[in-house]
Amino acid sequence: MVPTVLTARLNLRWAAPAEFSQIPPKSAQTDAANILFVDVRNQERFESGHAPGALAIRPETYETMQDSIRALWRGQRIVIYGEGTGSDRALQVARKLRKDLDAPRILLLEGGWAAWPKN
Repeated sequence: MVPTVLTARLNLRWAAPAEFSQIPPKSAQTDAANILFVDVRNQERFESGHAPGALAIRPETYETMQDSIRALWRGQRIVIYGEGTGSDRALQVARKLRKDLDAPRILLLEGGWAAWPKN
């Protein structure tokens, strides 16, 4: 797989695995009040900007965050994103959440954080 940051910079098209749908960033931003965002980027990047109310969860911290996730999830859609398109971390966390929460509405943010509309 082409590294995530490289695909974002080159604006390459990446198709999400069939197991997860993608949501366009503008749609996610518009409906942010009804979405639980999960940011899988490193802490420094998370602190430099993230989606409203996003949880910072990486595959290596997932186990320690399970109680927080369960407390915040109210059945709404979960949108997971990494730095750019094709984030392996986002896929790992998406698969874990689907299994552990039995959450039917897990989506990947199309283009990742690099595509998020900046105001």
